[in-house]
Amino acid sequence: MEPRQLDEIVRNVGDTITDLVRTYYRLGRDKRSSLKVTNSQAQTLLSFAAQEKLTMNQLSQRMGLSTSTMTRNIDNLAQRGLVERVRDATDRRLVFVRPTARGRELVEDIIQSQRAHFAQVMNSIPVDRRGEIQSSLEILLKSMEDALQRGAA
Repeated sequence: MEPRQLDEIVRNVGDTITDLVRTYYRLGRDKRSSLKVTNSQAQTLLSFAAQEKLTMNQLSQRMGLSTSTMTRNIDNLAQRGLVERVRDATDRRLVFVRPTARGRELVEDIIQSQRAHFAQVMNSIPVDRRGEIQSSLEILLKSMEDALQRGAA
């Protein structure tokens, strides 16, 4: 592939990803607004979908945010009763953040809303192309994660 062709593909893929992310966030805006959470707060809460409790460092790394920014985010969620800080039973220096029962309900609401949006989107795509989209997104995600590991961030 010629460098000019690669440059065009890089530009087009970059533009498409930007549009995809922007549209993705717009899809859930009404639901997040009705739940009275910002996008950053929703993404923070979704971090607990796969893991019950996380340290501030784990949350910061997962979200790609500084610890101070994550602390403000968690402070806001804690004030609203959506997360709580708990000390480790064996090492009192270690503090975890975990969702409250109300926070877990909100996580489930967000997940269900996302799945409903994606179902609507996927239903508009021809059945024989859906697997292709999933495979392509998985390849792209893996490549982006690899780039982060190599320090390309």
